[in-house]
Amino acid sequence: MHEKYKNDGFLVLGISMDRATMEKIRSYILRHNITFPNVHDSTFQVAERYRVNGVPMTFFIDAKGKARGFAVGLRPWMSPHSRKLVRHFLSEAH
Repeated sequence: MHEKYKNDGFLVLGISMDRATMEKIRSYILRHNITFPNVHDSTFQVAERYRVNGVPMTFFIDAKGKARGFAVGLRPWMSPHSRKLVRHFLSEAH
């Protein structure tokens, strides 16, 4: 999803919320060929702010920083339905 829509203003940001070391996180990113930016929330402040209650958890946040929707658990993000949802959010941004 990141690669397909990054030039349209879509940003995927991975947030690791665990006690793993940065070395382990970097290793995971490299091993899985993850190309989108990632940060580490070792203090769980992001998890608290957004009330994360499961992982993975996906949020759609608009250009003004407002959470527009979320999904808990794995999703087929490259499915036609998911791509339509992303295109909808992108069209609202313009």
